[in-house]
Amino acid sequence: MVVCFVSDSYPLTQPFGGMAIYTETAARAMSARGHQVHVVVGWRGESCDREDGRVKVHYRTVRWLPLIGSILPGLGESLGLAKVIRGLDQKYHFDLVEFPNFEGHGLAFQMFQSTPVVVRLHTSMVESVEVQQRRPTIGERYMMWAERQSARRAQGVVTHSISHRDRLGRVYGLPNIRLIRHGIQIPADRPRVGSRLSVLTIGHLSERKGGATLLAAIVRVLEQVPDVTFVIVGATGEEPVVRSFRESYPEIQHSRIVFRRFVSEEDLNALYAASTIYVSASVYESFGLTFVEAMARGIPVVACAVSAMTEIIRHDATGLLVPPGDPEAFSSAIVRLLGDAELRERLGRQGRRECLEKYTADRMGAEIEAWYGEVLSKRGA
Repeated sequence: MVVCFVSDSYPLTQPFGGMAIYTETAARAMSARGHQVHVVVGWRGESCDREDGRVKVHYRTVRWLPLIGSILPGLGESLGLAKVIRGLDQKYHFDLVEFPNFEGHGLAFQMFQSTPVVVRLHTSMVESVEVQQRRPTIGERYMMWAERQSARRAQGVVTHSISHRDRLGRVYGLPNIRLIRHGIQIPADRPRVGSRLSVLTIGHLSERKGGATLLAAIVRVLEQVPDVTFVIVGATGEEPVVRSFRESYPEIQHSRIVFRRFVSEEDLNALYAASTIYVSASVYESFGLTFVEAMARGIPVVACAVSAMTEIIRHDATGLLVPPGDPEAFSSAIVRLLGDAELRERLGRQGRRECLEKYTADRMGAEIEAWYGEVLSKRGA
């Protein structure tokens, strides 16, 4: 097969997020299975082509339409991507294109092109607005519509957790969403480095990611374990919630909370290796890839007992689950792990074992390959 993945970023360049990590892993897995794989990244930089092993990565400057984008976010990107991918399709003859549901970026291509399209459902605008418990703006309403239309027009729709599949299946009226859980390249079982207590979290400090809960929990943890360091990747330290936190708790040493906006893959691996535990106070995740990354390295995790996190993490078996939005419960779980090396070892060992069973890149690649084959056979029937 000649397949094309579309993403908002890719780990060859900074910055990148969970969508890029999934795309990289899926593209490499499909390439390893003998398929010709392309990745299209629509971005604001200069157009160029790069190679990631046998995967061809096409960075393309997408024509942005600021006036339209201010009213209908994502429409300009969708139109620009359609033009870019149409040109690449004419050259490479894609058998299938996989779009993320993000802002309905695949919709324009789907409307004007006959190449089969599958859509992978990441966290949708419907879910983001619902978590914040507010009314959507006009632009957000458009994105909800575009994401739904893109999914309904696709030849196949896939997602990565049961809760996400069931939720968006009801919202979109799609009863046959395929479930293919994310996979990662499981790192070698090397001992972690460093003896200092360190708590790692990855993600911006937004409401959905539980930023306020995390910071409130940090205060409680430092009162009981003053020598621990928190490392927050994906935040600058200049967010309003952080400024308010520092004004309220000026006695907390800045060295105890380290902010890293962007890190390379090498630096991220080093941060995982130095971490005692991994935590996230997120109140919603369609999957939770960072938990799998931590568990695969034998690192115990703390998360909120909601959404897909209850599918990945088994309480008191691979990590600890606490009620969402509860700084006291969150901090108590962190303190419990920091003070019990035997518990950390037990949870970390079981977490790695389950990742080897459930979340490998090879398993994900095999399932994607089989599913793509089904989509194409139905298309040709």
